[in-house]
Amino acid sequence: MKIKSYKKLNGNKYKIMIENHEDIILYDDIILKYNLLLIKNVNEKDLDKYLKENNDLASYYKGVKYLASKNRCEKEIKNYLKRNGFNDENINVSINKLKEKGYLNEDIYLKSFINDEIKLNMSGPNKIKIKLNNLGFNNDVIDEYLKQIDLNIWQEILEKIILRKIKSNHNKGINKIKEKIIFECIKEGFDKDEILNILSNIKIPDNYEYLEKESKKLYEKLSQKYKGYELEMKLKSKLINKGFLYDDVNRIFNDLINKVS
Repeated sequence: MKIKSYKKLNGNKYKIMIENHEDIILYDDIILKYNLLLIKNVNEKDLDKYLKENNDLASYYKGVKYLASKNRCEKEIKNYLKRNGFNDENINVSINKLKEKGYLNEDIYLKSFINDEIKLNMSGPNKIKIKLNNLGFNNDVIDEYLKQIDLNIWQEILEKIILRKIKSNHNKGINKIKEKIIFECIKEGFDKDEILNILSNIKIPDNYEYLEKESKKLYEKLSQKYKGYELEMKLKSKLINKGFLYDDVNRIFNDLINKVS
């Protein structure tokens, strides 16, 4: 097949016009590699080879551009290239080249990912592990990197989360606050034993004013239906279910009875 002409395009590409064949576009890397500007004819077999290598290059350049905006792992790159229409062979070639050129580095990625999760998201080790599992990393590799994090860092993060949760749940009883803190901290990737250990060293305000408010409201509602011992049990039960401490509930009930009588 006779090559009729070449046209330089933007983005390091050339359009090649071939007699009795549709025009093809190749990167200048392929043009230079095979000295295509110097030849006048090309056969179908060579043309297929050029196009295949060109697709490998297109996949590689797409990966480089994707990595330019953010550090990414191998699985993210593969999924991205697949979404953009590249086949497994193109993707494998480009992944190997990205690694060879230093654009894909597992060590740098893992350290950066864990650091960002800790500093930006205040994530615990279990949550980070799940995220990295979903990105294709195995537990042994993840554990090795998580072990490098000082235990004091995890404790500082956990303490910050707990103090924040106490502040945002001021309108609950102490036991309910503790339940919510434990649930939320486990969700953030921390172990229950570690949560309880930190929690044991933090004093949660008794919130007695809120207890007074809740008890009065409940008393007015329940006293319309219940009297005496039944009223006492119903009121105490509801307050304890709201997370208030048993001793505080007893005290507030006695205060209420004294005021009413």
